[in-house]
Amino acid sequence: DKKIIMDDYEGLTDEELFSKVLNFLEEGDLVQAQTALDAVKVSCGRKYFLQGKIFLAKSWHSEAKKQFEFALECEPDNQEYKDAADGVKEENPDGLPEPPKQMGKFDGCHEACCECSSEACCLGLCEGLCDGCG
Repeated sequence: DKKIIMDDYEGLTDEELFSKVLNFLEEGDLVQAQTALDAVKVSCGRKYFLQGKIFLAKSWHSEAKKQFEFALECEPDNQEYKDAADGVKEENPDGLPEPPKQMGKFDGCHEACCECSSEACCLGLCEGLCDGCG
């Protein structure tokens, strides 16, 4: 199995990347789903929605809910985003640990932050672009 890296996504449209993210989510490959989503260049409701789906698959319910809410802020009339935001409980029903609170500070409100994901932020790759992880 060849692992896909960011360079493999060069030249793909955002719609093609969104499709890949959904396929990886269906396969349960969260690492590749995140990699494909990180290659999306625009900030939009769909990107936040898919980030929420990745977080939800990791059982990071509060982080998923935040992303669904950001998606809904971008597209307030989108019923799919509203249903997703309403359907996630803040508490993690599985009892699995959420990421530490300093992680996932990708808040969607800062234009520069739209270029990074929470995982990239937590790796220190977005330092100076957004509020960082502190």
